[in-house]
Amino acid sequence: MLKKGEIKMIKKFLAEGFSKSAIARKLGISRETVRRYANLPDDYIPHINRPPVINSVDPYLPHIAKMLETAEQQKSEIPLTVIYEEIKKLGYDGSLRWLQQVILRYELRARAKLDEPIIRFETKPAQQMQVDWVSFPRIIYPPL
Repeated sequence: MLKKGEIKMIKKFLAEGFSKSAIARKLGISRETVRRYANLPDDYIPHINRPPVINSVDPYLPHIAKMLETAEQQKSEIPLTVIYEEIKKLGYDGSLRWLQQVILRYELRARAKLDEPIIRFETKPAQQMQVDWVSFPRIIYPPL
């Protein structure tokens, strides 16, 4: 399944007069895929109806998060092996490596540290200025 941006690129290239074969070569997809998405309405939004995958660590995530928050409040760090032993007592039967991968994926340690209160820095009007700047490179495709 193509992403929304890729579908827009197909529509854009078709509007510019490119053939379906040329678009397929340019985007690295099959001509049949280009044909299928070219026939869809312009406001088509792709969606996937997949049930979420539940892994063996998910039931223990609230307990792990509570342990990490408590450690952060006490300004200490809990080793992964201690977390592993604690949730094994609760019935976890997975591996230490899998637990490590899930904690990294959900960024649980970083989230516990980010829950610090935000301190606002206020200045009087016309004393300080903020500028947000983003520059997007323009992609120019060579003609076929």
